Amino acid sequence: MIESTLFKDIEIVTPDGVYQGDLLIKEGKIAAIEPIINETAEEIIQETGLTILPGVIDPHVHFRDPGATHKEDLESGSKAAASGGVTSFFDMPNTNPATISVEAMQAKKDYASTTSLVNYNFFIGATADNVTALQDVENVPGIKIYVGSSTGSLLVDQDEVLDQIFRDTSKLIAVHSEDEAMIQEKMKEFEGTTNVLDHEKIRSAEGALKCTQFLCELALKHKHRLHICHLTTKQEVDYLKSLGAQSLITTEVTPQHLLTFSPDILNKWGTKAQINPPIRSREHQKALFQALKEGVI
Repeated sequence: MIESTLFKDIEIVTPDGVYQGDLLIKEGKIAAIEPIINETAEEIIQETGLTILPGVIDPHVHFRDPGATHKEDLESGSKAAASGGVTSFFDMPNTNPATISVEAMQAKKDYASTTSLVNYNFFIGATADNVTALQDVENVPGIKIYVGSSTGSLLVDQDEVLDQIFRDTSKLIAVHSEDEAMIQEKMKEFEGTTNVLDHEKIRSAEGALKCTQFLCELALKHKHRLHICHLTTKQEVDYLKSLGAQSLITTEVTPQHLLTFSPDILNKWGTKAQINPPIRSREHQKALFQALKEGVI
């Protein structure tokens, strides 16, 4: 095992800015960052075009472990993370069985401790009757609520249960925000369809906005931290802008919603590009990109 590595004259990204310099690693940890380091090392790397930046934290992954490991598991997912510069991840709870109890959370962490190549943590999933577990579980990034149905069996769409979770828990709440009643209504309308373009109509922008507005109202009512996962619509962007600067509510956008749009991607990839919430039109994609630039996302 190489005990020390010295990178010479490379681009270094730090919280204070980007500059050229040297970086020394000893026993797996950064020992020094300086304009010039004269100390020697077991390995010296001096190549053009190299950039060193802090490890990325991916706060939203689905490694499908346990229950669907033919798609992905903690080992293969963490390998992919490490190869892409992701040094920490937060995995979602909609596995089979779902991660909805203190015991299931501990079992998942015990397994990850012998399997994952990078740092890890796991969201606990909310159900209609596991508030005690949500209160008791320790050292998690937050509570995940599927207010709209998606992969797996987790769904909490009753207003009174959602209000109870916001009222009686203290951890960050991360949400899949789509109005389930509107989804079910549209599914009946489009029953039997084989047109992949109908997916966006079933999971409409109006349904996403309605759900996001309701959840934000709960967060503000109970002064509870809310994180809206994978924002997809211009309407939600405009609504979040209307709330003004505040610290309770944050959101994110995923690369597929930020960089692709329908119908182009769906015409090209078909059901391989069918996700929840859906990839939407160019209008929404442009609004998401602008919101990221402006700091709304």
